[in-house]
Amino acid sequence: MKYAAMIPVRKGSERLPIKNYLTLGSERIFEHTILKTKKTGLFDYIFLNTEDSELRSVSEQHEIGFHLRQPHLASSSASSDAVVLDALNNLAPDFQYLIWINTASPLTTLDDIRAAVDLCRRREPRSFVSTRLTRGHLSYKDQPLNFSFSGGFQRTQELTPAHEFNYALMGWHRDCIKALSAGILFDKDTCFLETSWWSNQLLKKPNDYEVIKRLYTLTEEE
Repeated sequence: MKYAAMIPVRKGSERLPIKNYLTLGSERIFEHTILKTKKTGLFDYIFLNTEDSELRSVSEQHEIGFHLRQPHLASSSASSDAVVLDALNNLAPDFQYLIWINTASPLTTLDDIRAAVDLCRRREPRSFVSTRLTRGHLSYKDQPLNFSFSGGFQRTQELTPAHEFNYALMGWHRDCIKALSAGILFDKDTCFLETSWWSNQLLKKPNDYEVIKRLYTLTEEE
């Protein structure tokens, strides 16, 4: 089975401009993702997916592939299913899995990435998404989801945990092309992959960047 790793780098970002191009240490965030993905040694093909043609030279420097997406797939209104479908349609047909490694989770660990590939090898899911397992009391629209106010308040360890998507890692088998064409990114058969605490640190706003920079210094000290 052959695996392709896609590293999406969209130049535009409304809440945190050019977030993928910000630096952690001496490298830009998307380059950290490239280096981490290569270090696993698990992928048959790694490529940047971007509308920024200037990054072609960067992909060549890192000896990975490059896919120039069309402008309509790089707008803030572009859907993830359209981006994935475009990528799968441009991959050689012998690649069974496309794994999205999200630069918006720049602290995702090597073990997280290894776990994603291992999940595909063991279970061969049609699709998967990484999650944070929430073990607390949950409510939705002021109604309990995993607990009851009657019969005594349940201890946290007695509750049914819930999966909160963190989108650090996502993957699709080639068999998903038809569903993706219909706008279906995930469905009832999607597998959940619980990833590390580090992968939950999302880069969306300026304050996130300040926190992630400080956390990154801790990983450098390990």
